[in-house]
Amino acid sequence: MSESLKDQIVGTWTLAEVYDRYENGTTDNPWGPGVEGQVTYTQDGRFSLMIMSANRPKSDADPRTPIGPALGYFGTYTIRDSVIAHETERATFPNWEGHERPLTAIVNGDAMAQTAPAIGPPGQSYVPHMNWVRSQ
Repeated sequence: MSESLKDQIVGTWTLAEVYDRYENGTTDNPWGPGVEGQVTYTQDGRFSLMIMSANRPKSDADPRTPIGPALGYFGTYTIRDSVIAHETERATFPNWEGHERPLTAIVNGDAMAQTAPAIGPPGQSYVPHMNWVRSQ
């Protein structure tokens, strides 16, 4: 009997690759070279995810104000077939708060590939892709 998706994802994962795939098949990494990230899933159904670009400018601003491309959010998750549904409690992008973010996931050993729903209008939309490796 194979492990459930929930059993496969529990733990901490490090971002290996992130990119957007457009309807015409082209890809783009809007985060730039050196992007790093981490996602953690707990056995009791909680998650946290962070992605940050490299070479963000230093700042004398309040450290509570993100500088440059950065995304962080956390909350609870549920599993539906091959989908990890993130129920976002708080996010650096407030539009996601209180909403579900479904991510289709495929786990192969210590590698996990996730895709998010398409973003943008028809003809110009893209699908975010995140590839993770299990942290040791």
